Amino acid sequence: MYWTVTDRNKLEVISQWLYCIISPVLKLAALWFYRRIFGPQTRVNYIINGGIFFITIAYTALFFISLLSCMPFERRWNKYVPGYCLPSGVTAYLSGAINVLTDAFVVFLPIPAILKLNMALSRKIRALAVFGLGAM
Repeated sequence: MYWTVTDRNKLEVISQWLYCIISPVLKLAALWFYRRIFGPQTRVNYIINGGIFFITIAYTALFFISLLSCMPFERRWNKYVPGYCLPSGVTAYLSGAINVLTDAFVVFLPIPAILKLNMALSRKIRALAVFGLGAM
């Protein structure tokens, strides 16, 4: 069986949708973990809840923009179907900007809270190293 261009385009569309679902789930899991660790600190808890809200809204919007970017729907993988699509560059740059912003938020959020902990500097550095592994 050979792959046609249409089959590849359909897989590309499906992979974009899966990314719009999997990426925020992983980021939300990290934020819920942070909330469990740093929860009693009310200021940090407000920032974490704001991040949860922003990630949920932003990725829901990205999913629906990706889903509805072409009318009719089949035009997404078959350019010969009459209709229109949003420019792909706009959605790619928007998605990239939101990904960079939310990745940085999730990676750098625990740093101030860890530095405020009442423990020896060497233990703080080790804790920062453990959280820093998420940046890789």
